[in-house]
Amino acid sequence: MKTKRLFFVTVMLIGWATLFISKSALAFSIGNKVQCTQDLNVRSSYSTSATLITSETAGSQGTISSGPQVGSGYTWWYINWGDGYSGWSVQDYLSVVTAIAPSATTNTASNVTSNSAQLNATINPNGSSTSAYFQYGTTTAYGGTTGSGNFGNGTSSIAIQSIDSGLNSNTLFHYRVVASNSGGTTYGNDVTFTTSGLPAPSISSVSPAAR
Repeated sequence: MKTKRLFFVTVMLIGWATLFISKSALAFSIGNKVQCTQDLNVRSSYSTSATLITSETAGSQGTISSGPQVGSGYTWWYINWGDGYSGWSVQDYLSVVTAIAPSATTNTASNVTSNSAQLNATINPNGSSTSAYFQYGTTTAYGGTTGSGNFGNGTSSIAIQSIDSGLNSNTLFHYRVVASNSGGTTYGNDVTFTTSGLPAPSISSVSPAAR
């Protein structure tokens, strides 16, 4: 009889924990970027008695990599924080960070020759993984694109560039940078450059034709 009662209690506890998670865990998913709404402890396990790793200040951001787990009456998520610390934190004091579209500015082209140019721009990922490329062409309809690169999820401006070759000589070109992340796509301002004309043929010397 005691064994049956113990089994029944265990099943009830497991059921309660599962129900608790199912009702409260929907707030976040693995991979979500979150920030703490107040100073928040980071612990080695999902318990208020687990070893304290550090305390993150209000506004600190991190990425959820595991969870949820229930312990000490709370729902916990394992978070990789932006300052390099990782550990379990209570869900109650977390909120999802809404992604912000990247900033993007097209800069003046450099190293322009008769058939190539270096396209330059500055982007800011604004905290989300960002890719970027250039559009170019003889009108603002562009039509050509460079390869795309991934420029991380930082919050500082990054100078990017691409060498565009095979261009027509003595031609006006338009170009702009395009940067995208989960927050949206940003099109940079239009910038123009003109390739130089082909150099005139050079003759090193002149000699009379053989008779």
